[in-house]
Amino acid sequence: MTEKNHKKAGEGRRMGKGGLSPVDPKTNGQLDATLAKLQRSIAEREAAHQYQFPLWPEPQRGFPNSVVRSALFPAVRVRGEKALRDVPIASQKGYTITYTGMPLTQADGDVYEAIMHMARGQPEGNRVLFSRYSLLRLMGRSTGSTDHERLLQSLKCMSASAVQIDTVGENGKRRLYWGSLLPSGAFDEESGLFSVQINRDLAKFFERDFTLVEWEERRALARKPLARWLHGYYSSHARPHNVTVALLAKLSGSKTENLRAFRQNVKAALQELVRIGFLRSYHITPADHVHVERADKALPA
Repeated sequence: MTEKNHKKAGEGRRMGKGGLSPVDPKTNGQLDATLAKLQRSIAEREAAHQYQFPLWPEPQRGFPNSVVRSALFPAVRVRGEKALRDVPIASQKGYTITYTGMPLTQADGDVYEAIMHMARGQPEGNRVLFSRYSLLRLMGRSTGSTDHERLLQSLKCMSASAVQIDTVGENGKRRLYWGSLLPSGAFDEESGLFSVQINRDLAKFFERDFTLVEWEERRALARKPLARWLHGYYSSHARPHNVTVALLAKLSGSKTENLRAFRQNVKAALQELVRIGFLRSYHITPADHVHVERADKALPA
């Protein structure tokens, strides 16, 4: 190629400042329009999609993993009297939780999962209707006046709560939920029925990241809040990794400050899980790591 031809061929490849080719404003505008069109398409598909609660079998109950892997419903029997405000809740890696409202208990967790159980399979926007009697019976509780008052108190606490749950998935994507644990509810005195609305955000919250808990096993752990918490926690792990006793104390929200006393409580609670057939065995290593082996029947298919 002659010098003249070489120069002419290179004219189409002139470089701008910094060694980069100048961007054609027309091309830049086309890219912006394409991106805006794509964003509109994604928003339209999301708006058109109808979410619904998962449908799980009757003997089981559904719990979000962020709930059973945290101290949101701690291993305590008695509700604290002091309201919490924007308090960080201890949780497993991958979840960041803050909570505002009255302290909750494992008994509140029963009420929460019973209502979610009645909502299973229902699409967003529907309302779950129930009487205090029917909800108490679903949980296997007595139906006396004291039980009715405790149930009402639990419903009020969760309806008046504000929780923020930031979840980072294995793919690195974040999902954020904020609102009350029971977003919208009402009571009709004439019919005696309560109603809780299944809004879009609550349905999305349950869409992928949840655990199925065997209800009869949980019922067999009545009045044993630490055993109940451990049952939920280990239900969310098909083959649990070893964790320290100190970490379980933190994640469970236990009020037992003495680690030696808590270790004895953990042993007693784990023995309960063996008794009901959920665990095959357990032991605590010299390094204070808790090792458990789930029974074959308890493993997800």
